Amino acid sequence: MESSGEEILRKKYLDYRSRQLAGFFVYIPVEDIYRIAQRRAEERDDRGEISYGRMVALATDWLDGWVPLPPFHVWAEDYRRNPLPYENYFLGLWKSEEEPGS
Repeated sequence: MESSGEEILRKKYLDYRSRQLAGFFVYIPVEDIYRIAQRRAEERDDRGEISYGRMVALATDWLDGWVPLPPFHVWAEDYRRNPLPYENYFLGLWKSEEEPGS
């Protein structure tokens, strides 16, 4: 199943955002990540146990609100003009399983 150009662009944008957030995430001490995740869960009135995966998801959600990243339409316009600078920021997550070489 082949993706449209717009779908691929959106996948690349999500890949770009993931890479940017991961770049910040590694600088947060583990104990702070746990506190951030607990606070985020309380804000959402989410009372489940905080497993490692859930902790990372909650902290990433919090971080997403703090890292100044462009909205899709701004990023897409810039990417269409000059995609080369963005190529180093992709993790490869945007490639679907159906595409050859992914």
